[in-house]
Amino acid sequence: MAQPTTSKSQPIDELRRRYDDLNNKRVAAETRLEQTQKALEQLKTEAQEQWGTSDLAELQKKLAKQQADNESLRQSYEASLAQIETSLKEIETNTSKQK
Repeated sequence: MAQPTTSKSQPIDELRRRYDDLNNKRVAAETRLEQTQKALEQLKTEAQEQWGTSDLAELQKKLAKQQADNESLRQSYEASLAQIETSLKEIETNTSKQK
């Protein structure tokens, strides 16, 4: 890792090495930024195609609605299962009484 600048003068080869290190870091950061921006654009395109929007707030609203819908369906399914279980118990009770 490059040392911070001190009050002592550095030879030109040390300054060049520091410059090269910083330049390499800049290039790497620009490359990461470019890749990240491309990935973001791809995700926005996919969201637009799949959900009709790429706006984060709208996507969050859609997610919340889907979660609420799923919870409602789950509750309905749970109630149906409970009703089936109750009906089966009644049948079992009636069957055992008839024996």
